[in-house]
Amino acid sequence: MKRSIRNYYSFSLSAIASLLLLFPVYGHAGMEAKNTIKQNPPPKTAQVKRGRMERIAKKNLGRDISFDFHSYLLGLTGMRLDEFRIAENEQYLADHPYLKPWTVRADSVDIKYNPFALFIGRISVRKIGMINPQVQFSIDRLGRTNFDDMVQKRRKNKFSNWIRTHHIGIENMQMTIISELLSSQPIQYYIEDINVDIRNLIKRKVAPISITARTPGALQPNVEVYGAIGPIVSITRMEESPMDIHLSVSDAPLDFELAKLPDELMKNKISRRSLVLPESGRGDLSFDIIGSTGTGLDVNGSVSARDVVLATINKEVRGVPFDVITDLSYHYSLEKQLAEIKQYSIRLDDAEIAVTGYVDNITENATANLSIQSSNMDMVKLNDIYPFVSQRNQFKPVDGHADMDLTVAGTMKEGFKLKGDISLNSFQVATLDGETEGRALDVSIDLNEGITYNFHENEINYDNIELKVANNTIQLSGHIKNVTQIERVLTTTIRSDAIDVRSIQEFFPFFDRFIPPTASYDGVFTLQANATGKMDGINIVGAFDFSQLDFVLPGFAKKTNNSPFDVEFSAGLNESFDFYVKSSFVMKEGALDNATLYISALEFLLGGNSLTPKAKEYLANIDPHSIRFEKSSGNLTLNDLEKVDLSLEVLDIRSATQKQVTLVLAGTMGLTDFDIDLKGEMVFPQASYHTLVELNPKAARYVTMNSNGQKVLVLPVMLDGIISEPRFSSQARPVVQDLLGSLM
Repeated sequence: MKRSIRNYYSFSLSAIASLLLLFPVYGHAGMEAKNTIKQNPPPKTAQVKRGRMERIAKKNLGRDISFDFHSYLLGLTGMRLDEFRIAENEQYLADHPYLKPWTVRADSVDIKYNPFALFIGRISVRKIGMINPQVQFSIDRLGRTNFDDMVQKRRKNKFSNWIRTHHIGIENMQMTIISELLSSQPIQYYIEDINVDIRNLIKRKVAPISITARTPGALQPNVEVYGAIGPIVSITRMEESPMDIHLSVSDAPLDFELAKLPDELMKNKISRRSLVLPESGRGDLSFDIIGSTGTGLDVNGSVSARDVVLATINKEVRGVPFDVITDLSYHYSLEKQLAEIKQYSIRLDDAEIAVTGYVDNITENATANLSIQSSNMDMVKLNDIYPFVSQRNQFKPVDGHADMDLTVAGTMKEGFKLKGDISLNSFQVATLDGETEGRALDVSIDLNEGITYNFHENEINYDNIELKVANNTIQLSGHIKNVTQIERVLTTTIRSDAIDVRSIQEFFPFFDRFIPPTASYDGVFTLQANATGKMDGINIVGAFDFSQLDFVLPGFAKKTNNSPFDVEFSAGLNESFDFYVKSSFVMKEGALDNATLYISALEFLLGGNSLTPKAKEYLANIDPHSIRFEKSSGNLTLNDLEKVDLSLEVLDIRSATQKQVTLVLAGTMGLTDFDIDLKGEMVFPQASYHTLVELNPKAARYVTMNSNGQKVLVLPVMLDGIISEPRFSSQARPVVQDLLGSLM
């Protein structure tokens, strides 16, 4: 990137001089015409002259060039090139077919020169005037520009150093900047009303420069560049000449025009809700540039923005207005191959980030050693400015300050590595409505092995990043591809050996939303997951191990420590930007807490309201706290934040009088009041239902044959109410297969 910017800077000062290669072509053609008149040959036509000029210009520029040719005084004092065009680089155009086929075009290029200078071996141009020129500048995702080939061509050509140009004047130039740095579909920017005045573009002379322009959205010119370059070392190496330049931009509108965004972003529902751009604000810039990039260049100045408001492109979420100031002071020297950052600070309201250090070996293999520090950043203010993460996750910070101590070191070839730590002190979050707050805790992010950025692959790799929150450590490893693109791709491994469920509950106030309020739990669990994300959503696939967790769901089930409980899940955002969760679970060696459903089913089979004394005695001998099951498994699907689809199978329910009973349920559970609507069946094998039929012969109507040809008792059941106090009821028995098919 730095190389491309430096190349374009070099070209911007010398590209106009490259057009002067046409002058000796025409001058030579003019003298040839004079000689041929003496010998009385057939006169050369303007078309022939233009063709020769175009061929020589292409040889020196490396591009096709075209124009309508007009001469002044038979070409002795000047010429005018109408409909002037310089073609786009053919290879670059093939890789970027959305570009126009020309790089530079102008209504006319007016050139006036002194013919007598040819007698002393010089080309003396009095003035070059360009009317309404248009320049197309493109930079792709790898930092390559459409001017790179011309820059290299000019560096190899020393002929333009013979040219003395006294005045260059450009009126009403428009530059179109096409960038792939954020999106594979190009985003276009325009800088208009560019007026250029350059004097004495001559080797060993000082060239005064004056440039004005208008940034997008500004009502009048608000860009000014003035100063001088020189004594000029070489026309082809203008960046190495001494300079004293001042650059300023004032009151530039910062609102982004949505029309410039690619269709793939505007039509994508996720990007319309998540892509954030400035909605309003004004910006100013002021820099002094003194010295030369060769022996040493000092750059001092600042960039500021005021009353900036960030918003999603669908305008659903906005931040509060804020001001930001960036101060910069650095020394740059190609001769010493060094860029030393004396001061680089970003002040965002009360927060400040400071960068110090240096970049060595600039052109060969840039080596960086930088320090990035900040302290006491108010997380609440930052969230007000940038509330979009909170909106997506449905919680916001209500207290806390951040400290940052990072280093950047590495080389351009091997990649730059970011190391250090970020800490959040007394960090506290709450639900968006503010009704529930978590406990304030300290949070830290330790980069450990660091985050490495590879320029050539445009990829970030990271390993063993530790997120420590609420006495828990979560480790992250992975990579991000297409880093500079909006369509970046994220792959991350998430793991933790022991997460304290109580501390998570205390810190995250929304945790209870997914747990019935009457449930109790304690212990730790492990997590292993892989996350992938891109423009159309994010998906996390993983597993929990709850074997070290105790919990009780009153009226339904309980689990003790060391009994296996595994959960596999996938979660993320679907194409409609809605949150989803799908999971399957298996629990072994559990218990039915109070056995409400189980005992209600037995009571129904034994006669309900007309129990016989023997049936009452049978029920009285059942201890509701001693009922166990061998295995429970099921599936859960969350398609919105209001309700889940639930299916459940409990195998080998055992009590003092029964064994091998199976329970199958399916339906929905609400996440607001944890209300349930479940239907299914309870299946008793012959050894279990035999006693029930003896106590109540009417229960025999539920006896049927299973798929293995064995007699079983199948009781259709339905549960409603809330999950901790389910209400049991039974209906006439449907065909077992139809019931299971409709539920599962």
